[in-house]
Amino acid sequence: INVKHFVEVLHNYIDNIKENITKELDGLKVACHTGCHYNRPSEKVQTDDPMNPVKLREIVAATGVIPVDYEEEMLCCGTGTGNTEEEPAMQILANKLTSAMNAGAEVMIVNCPACFQQFDNNQKKAGEVGGTTFNIPILYVTELLALVFGEDPDDIGLKFHRTRLTKFLEKYGFK
Repeated sequence: INVKHFVEVLHNYIDNIKENITKELDGLKVACHTGCHYNRPSEKVQTDDPMNPVKLREIVAATGVIPVDYEEEMLCCGTGTGNTEEEPAMQILANKLTSAMNAGAEVMIVNCPACFQQFDNNQKKAGEVGGTTFNIPILYVTELLALVFGEDPDDIGLKFHRTRLTKFLEKYGFK
């Protein structure tokens, strides 16, 4: 059995992704967070370049949005640390979010459920540790795909995100 990560599978269908876009998000700048477990341990998981993973970014770029480069792109989201010590995990998250914001990102794109929970659930705590306020919408790559394929944000569950997407959705013409 040849098991593949879903990002690897989606990457094989980039042309199909481009062909099925019905809603453009012109000018949207996003920060991609690949996540630690996407390609580690690299001696076992051969999905992408472990030091410079590109497949998630290429999928995101295929939707017409602009992936930004940011200094902390390869930094862990802090979930693993948060299981034992919350403050260092929130500092890691604050550093990551600050770096993405400084690069101009309006949205964070993730492919990992643990990373999604860390980013979506803990922005307030990270802001307290980092001395700022964060309100960066978090989307799974599959949610981004659903949006550009014309799906209704409520139908794909965006109303259940803790970090509100209202301003983002209004800016890009969603109800």
